[in-house]
Amino acid sequence: MKARLEENGLKFYPAMPKFYTTATVTYAGDFDKQPDSVHEAEGFYPVIYPTINPKLQKVGDLYFDATNKVFTYQIVDRVINLDSEKQRLLNDLDVLSDEIMMLNQKAEFNHPEMPQELIDLQDQTRGLYFFAKAEIEALATPEDAVNYVLRGPQVAALIESYKSFTV
Repeated sequence: MKARLEENGLKFYPAMPKFYTTATVTYAGDFDKQPDSVHEAEGFYPVIYPTINPKLQKVGDLYFDATNKVFTYQIVDRVINLDSEKQRLLNDLDVLSDEIMMLNQKAEFNHPEMPQELIDLQDQTRGLYFFAKAEIEALATPEDAVNYVLRGPQVAALIESYKSFTV
């Protein structure tokens, strides 16, 4: 995609026009095949969408980067409060803990004899909970906090193990 600054503002071109007239030349069907130098002489420049981390950044205003001869967007850092993000994770951990506790209660109801595998699973659950809580409390940057994965493969496997006791 290219863009050009025109009288009414910036105009985007998903494809270059085939027909185009300048002050000195008329292109009758082949303007789109001209080299970039011809397009740039007429004010057509590529539009570059920057790569961002959407958890930490957002796209800002469009501007012309004269050094690179492209239209691109400003990258704006999101303001993330580390303490708020950690509290959100701790709240999510409590919700996850409640979900697992409900599965545990159902497993205990279905297996009052408490098989060793279920006891081991409960020990593993406590260990994972305290480990996750310590990890969250130790997060040092907003980037670490927004990228922290609470429900990873280990937790998914734990939940599936509990479910095997609830059928």
